[in-house]
Amino acid sequence: YSNKGLSLNVYSSMLSALSFMFSGFIISKLNYVSTITTVIWLPLLFFLTQKLVEQACLLKEKLYYVFVTGIILGIQFLSAHTQFSFYMLISLGLFFLFLLINKFTGGEPLIQASNNIRINSLAYVIIHISILMFVTVIIGFAIFSVQLLPVYEFLQLSRSGGQIAYDSGVSLAPEYLVN
Repeated sequence: YSNKGLSLNVYSSMLSALSFMFSGFIISKLNYVSTITTVIWLPLLFFLTQKLVEQACLLKEKLYYVFVTGIILGIQFLSAHTQFSFYMLISLGLFFLFLLINKFTGGEPLIQASNNIRINSLAYVIIHISILMFVTVIIGFAIFSVQLLPVYEFLQLSRSGGQIAYDSGVSLAPEYLVN
């Protein structure tokens, strides 16, 4: 991401990749494969989201980035750690808002249309790019939907589903919480 998306040189990109790969969070979660397989998609999702916002006026590239980002988002949701997937979806949404704000603070035309008409309508561009991102999330959830029914069935049988009392298993008695 840092090489292509941020236009850094090779050494800076390698340093950022190594710092992500050997960060405290990644190293501390090495025993939890489901967490690692969810978090590793974050740089690619940021890169694809940035390309989606940058290429919003080109039809062929726009559709390519919408579908590829949706597929990667769906694969990331299928990677068995839904909590981090939703955290990453929130961070992706915040990054998307940052890209929109960054795009609108520049002096260049917001979108260069195919017939060389400059579109400077802020509302049009926000709606256009937001619809693209919404379609991307819908594609990701469509891919994830094959796992929703098994997850729902598992939740009904788990401790979180409410059918089993919380204090019937290996939970700690309240008097031992002080010690």
